[in-house]
Amino acid sequence: MDYRRSAAMAVLVACSAFWTCESMPVETSAPKQTVDDHFIMLPAWKTQSEKAVPGKADNYSDFRLQHPEWYSATEPPKGKKFSALLEWDPSQALLLAYPSAGMGESVSNSIAMIAVHAAPNTDVYIVSKALGAQQNIVDLMKKGGLSQDLIDSKIHFLEFEADSIWMIDFGPFPLLDQAGNL
Repeated sequence: MDYRRSAAMAVLVACSAFWTCESMPVETSAPKQTVDDHFIMLPAWKTQSEKAVPGKADNYSDFRLQHPEWYSATEPPKGKKFSALLEWDPSQALLLAYPSAGMGESVSNSIAMIAVHAAPNTDVYIVSKALGAQQNIVDLMKKGGLSQDLIDSKIHFLEFEADSIWMIDFGPFPLLDQAGNL
């Protein structure tokens, strides 16, 4: 029953991260375009500059375009029924993303606390390429009470670039067959 309590705690921490992030102001590098203090809405079609670049026009899409075997749509297996793994189902591991130490204090603390609560019960994998971000999240986990021994044995960094903390947008999507196999 301990895994259910841990899973419930992880869901609560994840929800608090969402609510905290939702209330944070969004920072953009481009100045906001306004007309008489009203925001200009983007068109519901591709602009000329967007049509000139295949895929989505950001540096992360370049990687996706170079690896279609990892990011392309696939067909489900024939004759089998699958269901999505639910967030409260028992887990073999927890996968998080922490792309930058500049994510903001509340986001960084939320991700660290999710890892702190999950690590005693399961391995935690964190997608993060930036060494500064990795050190920052480790420091926050230590502040949250995670020992160096537990960090060494249960926290694993996957050195890939990520443009978001939302794993649902780019991470693996586990499925269960009718027998409950992953």
